[in-house]
Amino acid sequence: MKNQNIRLGAKEKKILEFILKNKITTSKNINSNVYPSKGIRAINKVLSNLIAGGFIERKFIPNENSRSTTAYHLTKKGLSFSFPYLRDVKSIKLQSDKIEHDFMLTKIRQRFNQLKNVQKVWSENEILIASEFEFNESLDQLKGLRSDSALLINWNNSNHYFAVEYEASQKKQERVKNKFIDYYQKKEINGVIYVCKNNSILSFLVNTENKYNDSKRGKIYFITLDDFLQESKNLVFENRLGKELAVFS
Repeated sequence: MKNQNIRLGAKEKKILEFILKNKITTSKNINSNVYPSKGIRAINKVLSNLIAGGFIERKFIPNENSRSTTAYHLTKKGLSFSFPYLRDVKSIKLQSDKIEHDFMLTKIRQRFNQLKNVQKVWSENEILIASEFEFNESLDQLKGLRSDSALLINWNNSNHYFAVEYEASQKKQERVKNKFIDYYQKKEINGVIYVCKNNSILSFLVNTENKYNDSKRGKIYFITLDDFLQESKNLVFENRLGKELAVFS
């Protein structure tokens, strides 16, 4: 189908922006986050038209119950035609290297958006884009560190930039150590939050920092995924020194 046969109205553009932001997503996610007042059939119709126009592609991801999840990601054509001003922005990811990881990051960002004092939540692609068009040293540092997400928090009448990392598996200790060192060296980044898939990963990260950090500093805070996603629970982000993060209170 030729481009001129596809009319990209406000609805289509908002959906494409959401897909670009999250790298990969589902129609259900689009429905609940972009157009909650519309039915899923209306969303699927728009997605079908965008596929026909070559702006997005879909993947079928197997589930444990032998069924599959249909997920969508932007194409190069979709990027260049829908967001021509982004053509020269390097490192934008149009597909997910770790699908389950990126699905969970969408949920994590949604949860952060609900917290007190949070002014802005960026995805990895949004960090890359914002650092290209805004003069902001904090975003530049976050871009260089390839943070999973980032937060702008207004607390005590001042702005604070936090990096967010989601750890779904245990990495090599040397790699973790180097990432921690990089975060401590970047003064423009006020803090780092690690959301850990389980207690085992959290303990590994804390033990790694304790092994290599002999200072009295505790810039990095940790929480398990289950604790973080429980909306009724009082969230406790704790650093290696046992100090709780107060910026969301």
